[in-house]
Amino acid sequence: MKVSMEEIGALYVSFMASGCADGAPCAPCTNGYVEECEEGEAFFGIVHHTDPSGCAVQVAGFVTVPYSGTAPQPGYATLAADGAGGVEMSAGGQGRWVVAVDTAAQTVTFKL
Repeated sequence: MKVSMEEIGALYVSFMASGCADGAPCAPCTNGYVEECEEGEAFFGIVHHTDPSGCAVQVAGFVTVPYSGTAPQPGYATLAADGAGGVEMSAGGQGRWVVAVDTAAQTVTFKL
């Protein structure tokens, strides 16, 4: 049996976005807008489905994104944006429940 967390509890919110890439951690910057987070910054959600009119931001549920630096371990971890479209372990981040880490693909699955 394959374990999958895909789409469990996913909640998406529409925002306007400036230069956000799909899969990147983001945070609100002005009314109704989000921007990609810089390295070490706590993030609000993960950008999905960008187009010229805006984007959907996943703000709840399980998500899989790239990580850099030290591999997180399953359990409670403090994650922040890595400034390159993924996340990293960082004291300046937020606590998240990590459920899976793929060190070969350098991805981490966690609950927003």
